[in-house]
Amino acid sequence: MVQLGDNDQQGGVLTILTPHEHLDGSGDDSAEVLARLGMRRAMPYFQDEHPRITFVTLADVLTLGLVDVETFRTGYQELARRFAGFGVGAMLPLDRVWVGVSSSLPDFGGFHHRGQGYRHMQAVALLTRYGDLTGATRVSPRLTALDLLRGYGHDTVHWASYRVYTLWHQHEQEPVRRIRFGINTRAVDGSTYSSRDSRASRTTRNLGVVMEGAGDREACRAARTAARQHDIAVVETDHIDRVAYLDHTGQLTEDDLRHAAAVVEPGAPAADYLSALSSFARGVTRRYDSFLAEFGGATPDELHDVIVASILNGSIEHVDAWLRQVHGPAVTFEAIFRTTAARQRTQ
Repeated sequence: MVQLGDNDQQGGVLTILTPHEHLDGSGDDSAEVLARLGMRRAMPYFQDEHPRITFVTLADVLTLGLVDVETFRTGYQELARRFAGFGVGAMLPLDRVWVGVSSSLPDFGGFHHRGQGYRHMQAVALLTRYGDLTGATRVSPRLTALDLLRGYGHDTVHWASYRVYTLWHQHEQEPVRRIRFGINTRAVDGSTYSSRDSRASRTTRNLGVVMEGAGDREACRAARTAARQHDIAVVETDHIDRVAYLDHTGQLTEDDLRHAAAVVEPGAPAADYLSALSSFARGVTRRYDSFLAEFGGATPDELHDVIVASILNGSIEHVDAWLRQVHGPAVTFEAIFRTTAARQRTQ
């Protein structure tokens, strides 16, 4: 059973909801949603998905000698500073973050490991330490710290995001539905506001990609700050550690991906990791960067900050107002993102 951390308690009473979560519906419906979330969050369970991996909390990982604690602390402080600027007064508790530290079968861990990330129904984050999880190959504690910083920062954005839950009586087995997440909305039946991007798209019109890209940009910023302050660099040519370092610090190029793919042995666990890394870089990072360049005008960083603030406080109106101010009344949040089907549902 997972014990909730100090940041999850106020006045000795267990606080089930994260700071920016809300309930929609009548008193009885809200009470049922709260009770169901409470059960899921008191005993989150994920071992069936990763039966060969041993997990411990991030709080414990920092005591095991696997991570350079000073590097992690620097990045953590940078994350806390940025989040405070966005009005977030608490960070994702370290004992709500589970880290896979070893595997009984060949496996390669890190930010892009399959089946990990933030689980909003359980209010926990699932990560794996970077590198060979069998322990046969030593991984730099400082690179491990940058990887965990990136994952922790990314999932802290998810944890702190504006979220609204409601009860859908038509689905008896899982009636709790999330109808707002950051600047994204969806109908209770799961219908989405924006559509998926085409595979060939170089930019994005998908709110999930925008929010994923924005959160990851914040996480990579913190890792980059820690790397600079502690003079961390990985210079080995065409090595997956170098690609991971550049990825975590937001400096990865297409050439880096091509060169690494040519030297990583096909079929090896590291090859699977590199494939997932490449998919994320091309499907999320590149598209979000292109979106900022497309609509950010002379100040793409300002648009990014508006997007992050709105993800955390749920204000779609602030993004809309910024777009109108920079580009004119025709360039609106709805015009960019809303699908025809979503418009028809509200007519």
